[in-house]
Amino acid sequence: KGAAADKTYTIRFRVQGGFGGPEDEARILALAGSVLDQRTPSRVEHRRADLVRGRTILALGPIIAEGDEVELTIKAESGTYIKEFVHGDAGRTVPSVSGTLGRKCDVMWLDVREIHGE
Repeated sequence: KGAAADKTYTIRFRVQGGFGGPEDEARILALAGSVLDQRTPSRVEHRRADLVRGRTILALGPIIAEGDEVELTIKAESGTYIKEFVHGDAGRTVPSVSGTLGRKCDVMWLDVREIHGE
């Protein structure tokens, strides 16, 4: 926990109402470089201080879409809540993939692919 290392993740999620192809892909990829305002996620708020943290999405892509399911690779600053970046946590993470698409996104799984700078 003491070391602050950026990480690369792969996340798979389902987009309610379907994934809109190249238009939705462009909207998601445009979030690269964004600084997120991430309020302590609801899933951990009982054990962490309720704060707003700024975290940067360093890189996004590729995106692999299969029907309403999307697999996305994300490189993010240490401490970024990745699931919340995708589903938005009821507005506690801004911007989010869900908020950008205007549709609910349900996370299926998340894998850490690489830890950078260790």
